[in-house]
Amino acid sequence: MGGVSCNGKRNEVAICNSHDCPIDCIWNSWGAWDGCTKTCGGGQSARLRSKRVESAYGGLECEGLSLVKQPCGEAPCPIDCKWKEWNAWTACTKSCSGGQRNRVRGQIPGKFGGHKCKGQAKIDQWCARQVCPGDYGKPKPTEEPQEVEPDLVLEAKNAQAEETAARSARLKSMVWNTVLVGGPLVCCCVGLVMFMVTKDDGNIHHHSHTDHSKADSASHSKGEHGTHSKSDHGEEVRGHTHDEDA
Repeated sequence: MGGVSCNGKRNEVAICNSHDCPIDCIWNSWGAWDGCTKTCGGGQSARLRSKRVESAYGGLECEGLSLVKQPCGEAPCPIDCKWKEWNAWTACTKSCSGGQRNRVRGQIPGKFGGHKCKGQAKIDQWCARQVCPGDYGKPKPTEEPQEVEPDLVLEAKNAQAEETAARSARLKSMVWNTVLVGGPLVCCCVGLVMFMVTKDDGNIHHHSHTDHSKADSASHSKGEHGTHSKSDHGEEVRGHTHDEDA
């Protein structure tokens, strides 16, 4: 046989497919929802997610969105009341010696918890302030027009009534003190009621007389009732109300 042996390696290795493998995209988990863009009337809330692994070397891209939105705050917003324009003034109730006129305005009511309108829907005003030919010598109407607010008128009447009651109480106290000290007779007038107090044999007598031509029907219905009380010194005080016409 005597042949020559083969030279070189029996096996040879070559590199192949040396390029990088494809890497597919992978999402992170969704973040929390953001606050709503509006508290009423329709807003939006959003949330985000980012990519944990970017696609590479021909790998698959992430499917879906990185930002999503949803509606929120859909409740209607409160609408406040609004006044309409004032109407024209009405005709004056009189042509002279002081009359009154008024004007009104409408409103667009509030909705969904909105604020109510503030102010008056009607105002009154003096007019025709010139004196009528047959009224000379009588008090003139107010020189300047006045807007009459119902609430202010009621407050003024209540304040006047309270002041009258307080003044009456003070005068009565003065009368009692004068008689108790020894005065024989005291007579005074408070508003529509006249008081007369006398002291006889140690007893104090209180007499009152109401002017029914000016007093109202409620005050008139209280006549014919006697009252009894005691002074600060323990003396009996007798009161009589007379219903005679003034």
